[in-house]
Amino acid sequence: MALIILGCFLTLCYWQYGNLKSWFLSAKYSDVELTEQIQANKDKVDDLLKQYGGTTIRDFTFAEEEQIRKGEITPDEAMILLTVPQSADHVLDTGNGSKDDAKTSELQKQQEAVIGRHIATLYGLKSDYLAKLGKLERETAAAYQALPKEEQNAFAKDKIVAGSLAKAAALENSCDRQVDEVLAALQKDLQAYDGDPAIVQILKEAYKNEKSLKKAYYLQRFQ
Repeated sequence: MALIILGCFLTLCYWQYGNLKSWFLSAKYSDVELTEQIQANKDKVDDLLKQYGGTTIRDFTFAEEEQIRKGEITPDEAMILLTVPQSADHVLDTGNGSKDDAKTSELQKQQEAVIGRHIATLYGLKSDYLAKLGKLERETAAAYQALPKEEQNAFAKDKIVAGSLAKAAALENSCDRQVDEVLAALQKDLQAYDGDPAIVQILKEAYKNEKSLKKAYYLQRFQ
């Protein structure tokens, strides 16, 4: 029954606040195929980020995100998993170069530090959002289960789920707003260090794509 409540909760959330792309994807692909697409999107972004220097933090895997959502690990515990060692071939050799080379290398390191810091912030926002959404899901299911058996019906279920929709929408809107703020700050910092702003659009598109795929996954799974 708790799974049914969760399914209704997610489906109603994404019906009311989602988009047509997610519904199209949920009808076209299985949950396994959508999981593979979600991970492929993450891998693509990780590969693109490598082109912008020695990013030392990776994205969560789909399985890790599910652990966060289910409350199996905390956001802080999840963030510890993301640090990846910097490869030896990325170490910048400035010992025998000219002053211009050294200046360029230092500027590159500053750009990479800026990118890494903002990406870590984005992943932190994601982990916090997933944890809060998962908690809301469990609270919704628990509220229904707490009703006397004779009151556990479709009307009561819909009423409880509807009461959680505004909270779910507020969580998503808050996360969207914070992501926009981080990306705006990243673009501003990159301009200060003469960095390539294209990474901002890459991250923005990746965020939108993953949201659509995640919504489609839950819709497909629980419809």
